[in-house]
Amino acid sequence: MGRSAVPRLIRGDLLVAERWLSSSMRSPGPLRRLLGAGRGALRNPRSIAVLGSALVLGLVLAACLLAKDLRDGTIENTERDLRGLTTLLAEQADRILMAVEVAEDGLAERLAGMRAGDDDVDRLDASAATTVVRERLDAIASALPQVVAMAIVDRQGAVLNASSRWPALDRDVSERPFFRRLAATPADRSTVVEPTRTEDGVAMTLYVARGIAAAGGSATGYVLAAVDMRYFERLYANVSPMAADVISMVSDDLTMLARHPSPPGAIGRVVPPVPGLRRSPGDPEGSGVSRMTTPIDGRDRYIAIRPLDHFPLIVGASRTVEATLTGWRRQTLGLGVAVVMLTGALLLLLATNARQIRDRALLAGSEAALRAAEVEAEADRRIKDEYARFGSALDGMGQGLCVFDAAGRVLFLNARMATLFELPEAFRREGATLDGLRAHIRDRTPDGPTATFAAALGAAATAGTPAKLTCPLPDGRILGVAVEPVGAGDLVCTFEDETERRRAEALISHMAHHDALTGLPNRVLFDDTVRRLLASPDRDRHGALLLLDLDGFKQVNDVHGHPCGDALLKAVADRLRRVVDEGDLLARLGGDEFAVVCGADGRRAAGPQPISAIALAERIVAALRETFTIKGIDLSIGTSIGIAPVDGSDQSVERLLLDGDAALYRAKAMGRGTWCLAGTRNDKQARGGPDTIFTMSDRAA
Repeated sequence: MGRSAVPRLIRGDLLVAERWLSSSMRSPGPLRRLLGAGRGALRNPRSIAVLGSALVLGLVLAACLLAKDLRDGTIENTERDLRGLTTLLAEQADRILMAVEVAEDGLAERLAGMRAGDDDVDRLDASAATTVVRERLDAIASALPQVVAMAIVDRQGAVLNASSRWPALDRDVSERPFFRRLAATPADRSTVVEPTRTEDGVAMTLYVARGIAAAGGSATGYVLAAVDMRYFERLYANVSPMAADVISMVSDDLTMLARHPSPPGAIGRVVPPVPGLRRSPGDPEGSGVSRMTTPIDGRDRYIAIRPLDHFPLIVGASRTVEATLTGWRRQTLGLGVAVVMLTGALLLLLATNARQIRDRALLAGSEAALRAAEVEAEADRRIKDEYARFGSALDGMGQGLCVFDAAGRVLFLNARMATLFELPEAFRREGATLDGLRAHIRDRTPDGPTATFAAALGAAATAGTPAKLTCPLPDGRILGVAVEPVGAGDLVCTFEDETERRRAEALISHMAHHDALTGLPNRVLFDDTVRRLLASPDRDRHGALLLLDLDGFKQVNDVHGHPCGDALLKAVADRLRRVVDEGDLLARLGGDEFAVVCGADGRRAAGPQPISAIALAERIVAALRETFTIKGIDLSIGTSIGIAPVDGSDQSVERLLLDGDAALYRAKAMGRGTWCLAGTRNDKQARGGPDTIFTMSDRAA
């Protein structure tokens, strides 16, 4: 697809979308409104700018994510290639050295057979120094390109025979490090590998040795094969995938044996271990892939290593990070160019569309101005009629309405407003002012709520801020007044009759805080009152809580039914109202449980607490001991009272209720029809005297 096709495709998509929106605008319901809003957004230059920015950001984000994914894939492919290359080269090196080992095994077995049953060293000298053995050594060295020379040495290190390429001066290897290690190795150990630097010092030679076993199992001599490590360097040069790749072989002590490319000083150098190897499933111990800066060339590389299976050697392959990411950088550059071109085309298309929208808006504005001019005359003709009809409608409103301009002149005042405040007709004609209206309202009730309304009206006009207030009228109605600034300093005042709503709110508030059966405060109001009492500074002097539980009420319910029980609860509430002191709160907590909060309104009690509370408890016990007549039935009940004084500590509502409940339970346990003071242990302190104790047997009598 060519570059010019991209803008045409995008422009075509936008035209299709606009036609679909246009056809969908005829659909009914919310869908039509939603589609209309979308079409309006496409016609808004700001919306187009936002849409374009979102698309550009989306393209950039997608390009960044794609670039990151390509980079991760490139690194993963490189690590996989290096791991596969080291595995292949390690297996190849194993086979190359095992071929040397097989050749040595055959020669060693042949020499051992030639001197079977004879342990004489001189016999080995004679059998090993023959021309036939020399030709055999030359044949092996010629057949194996990795072998530079072969030799047979006795156990003292003297060279008995060697191939033609064996160094002429190297006829005694007893002082060589590899031979000392070989002499300490049992004869049954078939192969020992030891790297040695060549005579020119630029390469390494790997000696592979095989012991010649005597009849007793000891080694009478050794077959040596010198493997030139430059053979591996030539092999690595042929198989190296990239010029930036490095393939090397090191010994188990990390001495560099072969490397391609091989800079001066690299061969024979001890290299550091590779840190942080990441092994793949199935890889042997010591193999893996990592990233490090190599000490030989100082370049950042991905490195894969793998040890040989049969020899103490390690093959490694590495590739520079720069070479690894070269292809990715080209891909990323192409991707960036494509994103830039696509973004430019998109922005150009959006800019063209926005310009078209502006042109359409200007044309639509011109057409609208023309149509407005055409209908202006008709509008002027109709405006007076409309204003008259509108004024009639406003006069028929149930709310009062008046409008003032910034200069304080009355622009409109409906009939309901004039009726509410008994305004003369002059205020409805041109020339009436806000000051005159305020003065008239204030003169009618100088100290009343309408005077407050007049003051608020003046403040709202001065400050130009909304105001809301309640204005009671002399006939008992309540008006909700709203003053709202509009336009260039104009004020609109509305008046609405809120009498019924206020009464309904008051009824709901009363029902939320009072018991429906007895009309007493309920648990909500009780909890709020106790919290306020506990928060007062002199609560310990005037505050106390009395918890009442009726004695014998369950029997009334069981014998006479719940309607009789409900009527009894109402009678108990009425009798308690007459007994409780003014300023105390009497509440029904539920069922046959009542509570009295002494000092609820903050007034001083008749005496210090708990003396005043005890006196009240005795009056309540005495009052409820008297017989109740409910629907012609005489009923006798009593009450047990728990008294919890309010102390000066940080008491909570829960703590005070727990104290009152504990005292109430003790009063019940002491025979009922009595009271008990929280925190006391002695019966004389904890309950009233003998006259206040009222038992079930007393009530039955």
